[in-house]
Amino acid sequence: MNEWDGKERRQHERIKEAFTIHHRLAGKNETWHISAIENVGAGGLLFNSPREYSEEDVLEIKIELRGLMEIFICRAIVRRVDEAGRAGIFSMAIEFTGLEEGRAQKLDDAIRNHREDK
Repeated sequence: MNEWDGKERRQHERIKEAFTIHHRLAGKNETWHISAIENVGAGGLLFNSPREYSEEDVLEIKIELRGLMEIFICRAIVRRVDEAGRAGIFSMAIEFTGLEEGRAQKLDDAIRNHREDK
């Protein structure tokens, strides 16, 4: 687990919203885990989970945002893992990988539209 150095690395706007995601290690065919999202942007998201991953693990992610007419499925790399302040719960920052420009734009648009609906 790393200490956050305070340097902002995000390239996309994030919204703080209580969505859920399904996640699992990529290529392992393990059971999907469900977790709450702390915030999400076109570049990645932050979520809490009792399932601890390691930094640089590659995950399969399924997310459904209002404004997307489909379930958004992609891969992501775990960039940071911290204890979330509750025993057995981990806060994980992940970065989406391999998104085609059109899919990244679609996700970014859905996030902006969601924010504007508030």
